[in-house]
Formats: sequence, structure tokens, C-alpha cells
Amino acid sequence: MLVLGMVSWLLRWEVRRDLEAELGQKMEAIASAAAVHFTAEERKLMTFSTGSSVRRRFTKGLLDICRATGVKRIYIFKLDQSSIADTDSTIAPGALYFSLQFHQTELASIERGINAHSILFTGIDGQPVMTGFAPLYAHGQVIGGVAVNGNANVLDGMRLLEQRLLWLSAGAITLTLMLAWLLARTLSGPIHRLARRSHAIGQGDLENPVSIQGKGEIANLANAMEDMRQGLLAREKEVKAMVGGVAHEIRNPLGGMGLYADLLSDHLIEGSTPSDHLHKIQREIVQLQRIVDHFLDFARPRTPEACHVNLAKLAEEAVELCTTQHKTPAEIQINIGNLLSAHIDPGHGRQIFINLLSNAFQAAGPDGKIKITGTTTKDRHVQIQICDNGSGLCKEALDNLYTPFHTSRSQGTGLGLAIAKNLAQRNKGDIRLLSSNSSGTIFEIEMPLTK
Repeated sequence: MLVLGMVSWLLRWEVRRDLEAELGQKMEAIASAAAVHFTAEERKLMTFSTGSSVRRRFTKGLLDICRATGVKRIYIFKLDQSSIADTDSTIAPGALYFSLQFHQTELASIERGINAHSILFTGIDGQPVMTGFAPLYAHGQVIGGVAVNGNANVLDGMRLLEQRLLWLSAGAITLTLMLAWLLARTLSGPIHRLARRSHAIGQGDLENPVSIQGKGEIANLANAMEDMRQGLLAREKEVKAMVGGVAHEIRNPLGGMGLYADLLSDHLIEGSTPSDHLHKIQREIVQLQRIVDHFLDFARPRTPEACHVNLAKLAEEAVELCTTQHKTPAEIQINIGNLLSAHIDPGHGRQIFINLLSNAFQAAGPDGKIKITGTTTKDRHVQIQICDNGSGLCKEALDNLYTPFHTSRSQGTGLGLAIAKNLAQRNKGDIRLLSSNSSGTIFEIEMPLTK
């Protein structure tokens, strides 16, 4: 609205200025024509004779010009501003034109022999007024001037133009308001629905999708909110699975600990040796500790602190740790160059290797074979492949490969692969399953090269 108002005002000012200049030139041209309408003898007669017959002759000539040009009034005056002839019959011969006191600039131009015109203004009768002036010559000198007042019809064109511009501006502003209202309704409706859906999501309603369709920014925002809802829903499912898994995993060791504690109590009463039961209780405590550690690694992973890490040494440390916890396969090959390194967090890298190797150890068994190889890629990444010759993963395991707490082993927590993938991604890498069949399973770890 502000822009439209400014544009309308500028347009009105520009058109008024041009039209006023054109109108002024027209008034000057008519005044010049009136000045040369009379012969040299007639102009000479004007300087000393103002009799009634002379005045009537001059007035008749001025009236003829008025009728021919359509102007309102023409009058001739001397330099002393006294009347020589006037189409207005109420003006007496020799009367002074007091109105000329307001045209000193124009009179000065006439004395120098230059045409001039007044500005366009509104008279006391409310009508627009503009006067054109031309010098009147006799004997080669300026003896007076001719003034022409534009008629109301000519000058009313300016007022009509201003009214049209005013109505045009009002119409444009009204149209703008209507478009703004329509646009606001078009935008506010979807935005209000998004706000209500966002509030519902904040209250925990993750089942109902964000259903706003269309194109543009609102649709993009709705799609982003839908992605957020699906992410929250997936995370909620993970949390529920994690809580259920933790409860299930802790319940089993606690049951065993309770059973062995009861047996230990019975043996103590009978006076027997309790060492075997104590060993089993300690084993269950270790299992509980492992479950809690895995749970914390999954729920609150530490921020990576990347540095130069030798991958061959890291793989050897992981193999050594796994051999203390699992039955060692018959053959373990590590084909990673001593100079191959990655830019990762050392603790995270060790945990990734341990989690994948633990699965490989269990899959291969004591008679199996495990092979670890490493290569570099063209996009400045290193790829580590861990292969075992186990029986491969079942379909259910493949479908829930990285699902927390989903495991097919009685002693597994189901967090190993989920933790490993999360840590790899936090270190700008990834974990992929390349193949799994009756000949074995191959996992690939991708990590960024040392900077």
C-alpha cells in the first residue's frame, strides 16, 4: 500500500508537471498570437488612445481570439499595469490590474521581451487558474503585455486526471488488500494446521502423519516435519526396544544370581564349599556390567576426538581383546599395511573393531577362519573388510541387522552392530554388510584417511 501510494503520488506529480508545462506553453502561444493580431499602427495607437471606439475595436479582436481558441479571458495592459482592452466588460478603461501584483516574475520576463506563464493554482472560486503572458511591441519596444486566462474546460482536465489517478490508486490499494487477505488465508490455513500438528507431536502423538500436500515452502516445511515425526517415531521405537531389551537382559542374570545365591545359602548351611556358586555369581555380575556398558555406549556415545590412528595396530589390539572373551578361531589373518591409518577417535575405532570381530569370532567358532584386510579409495577413505567362514546370517537377522536389542544369540545384547554403525557415522564413516551366505559373512568398515 505504501509503495502504491508513493508511485501514485509520483505519477500524479510527473503528469501534473508535464501537463502544466504544456498548458503554460499553450497559454503563452495564444498570448503571442493575440499580441501580433493587431497591426503596428493599432499597437502604436494603444500607447496614447483609450477611447471607447478604439477600445471596442481592440476588445472585438480579443473576443474573436477567445472564440477561436476557447480560452476564458484575454486582456491587454500597459507596463504600468493599467488596462488597455479586456474581454471582461466589467473592467473600466485605464483601470489597474491589482492581480498583476502576484505575477511580478512574469511581468519582469515580459519587460525583457520573454513569454511567461504562471503556475497552476486554485482561485477563490475553487476553479483552476493559469495565465499566459506575452510582450506587446510598438516602435520596436515593449509597451505592455497580453495576458490569457485558461478556460475552465481546459484546466478541468488536470482536475479530472487527478481524480482518475486517485481512483486508480484507491482501486490498486483495494486490490492489494484483497490479494493480501487471500494470500493470508492461503498461507495461514496450512500454517495453523502445521502448528496444531507440531503441538500434537510435542505432546507425544507420533502416529498420525503430517498430511499437508502441495508445493512451495509450506509443503517443504510439512515434509520436513513429517521426516521429523518419522525420525522421532523410529527413535521412540528404539527406546522402547532398548528399555525392553535392557529389562530382559538384566532379568536373566539377576535370576541366575538369585538362584546361585539360594544354592550358596543352602551349601553354607550344610557346610559345603561355595566357590563354584561364587564363580557363577561373579560371571553373572560381569554379564550385567557388560550389558550396562553396551547400553551406555548406545544411549550416550562420547563426542569423537579424531587423531592419527594406525589401523593395523588397532586391529591387533581388538583381536587380542576378543580372544580373551571368546573361543579363538583356528586361523586369524590381518592383511593391513603398517602405514595404513585413519583420522578417527581411537576409542571409537577400537570399539567398532571389537564389536564386529566379536560377531565374527562367534560365527566362525573354534575351527573357523577370520580374515581382516584393508585398502584405500580414491575419495580419501580407507576400507577395512572383516570376513568369517561361518554359516551366514538368517533372514530375520538380515532384516533387523542394526536394530537395537535384536539378537539371535542367547548371550548377546543386540547392541553390537547398532553401536558400531553409530560410532562409525559419528566419525564420518560407515559400516556395510557386503555379503552373508553359507560360505560366511563380510562386513566393511569405511573411515576417513588421516588429514
